[in-house]
Amino acid sequence: MKIMVSACLAGENCKYNGGNNRNEKVLRLMAGHEVITVCPERMGGLPTPRVPSEIRDGVVTAEDGRIVDQEFRLGAAKCLEIARRERPELIVLQSRSPSCGVKQHYDGSFTGTLADGAGVTAQLLMENGFRVVDVEDLITEEIRRTLFELQDLQYRDFQVKLIPGLAAESMIGVRTPALRRLAKQILKRDDLGIFLRDLPHKYFDENQIHAFVISEIKDFGKCMEELTRFLPFVNNWATCDQMSPKVFKKHKAELLPEIRKWLRSGHGYTVRFGIGMLMQHFLDEDFKTEYADLVAGIREEDYYIQMMIAWYFATALAKQYEKILPYIEERRLEPRVHRKTIQKAIESFRLTEEQKTYLRGLR
Repeated sequence: MKIMVSACLAGENCKYNGGNNRNEKVLRLMAGHEVITVCPERMGGLPTPRVPSEIRDGVVTAEDGRIVDQEFRLGAAKCLEIARRERPELIVLQSRSPSCGVKQHYDGSFTGTLADGAGVTAQLLMENGFRVVDVEDLITEEIRRTLFELQDLQYRDFQVKLIPGLAAESMIGVRTPALRRLAKQILKRDDLGIFLRDLPHKYFDENQIHAFVISEIKDFGKCMEELTRFLPFVNNWATCDQMSPKVFKKHKAELLPEIRKWLRSGHGYTVRFGIGMLMQHFLDEDFKTEYADLVAGIREEDYYIQMMIAWYFATALAKQYEKILPYIEERRLEPRVHRKTIQKAIESFRLTEEQKTYLRGLR
């Protein structure tokens, strides 16, 4: 792969103060690839060291008041010329720089205040269709590259049929065991939070990794924080159902109020997730009929919510048959959910033939 990198990240002493921003993750990324290093400010004719500059009202201005916008834009144009000639597949740039910042830059007050928006070189490269990444977001690119290395196109085509609503181009096609292994590997990284905050993800497989990571977080508070951030972006049943935080088993009292919030959220997959957590954690010794009432009271047309309600009651019949049977006998569920519940229960190995026969009569 051909990569273009801010020269300071590769360890070149071209920073405004004469130093560099050597980055070990960038150096690891560079290994084994063809690398082009660029310093737009130096390429625009500015010396090293130089007076620091920031973008003020769209114009690059030095701290001593000089306008250096022309030099910065000349350097940007030269970077674009190189990019067009070399066609790098990935461009990694230094954060918050008036040249290279991808998402933010300093606002021109020279007080350390950030403003949203790209530096002049990053902006020009992105406008011309190049794949530009802030160095602080490099973990997402590393994960994505690994996913494509693990890609199985036949499996992807199978997944597309299994998960309606997701386009083939949004799925890479990585098998679940490989996703679980990758999730456990990135759990150890100190920059994991960058990936978890990079929402929405571009690919289904990234959502799957996100779900597996959340499932492994051992601190309940941290798990809830990440779950709250992620749930609104869950857009398919597979990611929703893969997410099963292990820490919930030890925090059922704190979990229950959160489940109630999820059930009232109005977001389809958040509601489905809440029902799933009630099914997983509150159908055994902690079961109360009020929990079944919560699920029975959900009136949603969403197919995936209805199917989860049916799954909940079919499982509940297997675990709490006598207490759940009245919900079926009295037809407390919506007709479609009622029929699906009986179908799923009859398919279960956990009910007796006598129980299944009786349920058939309640269709």
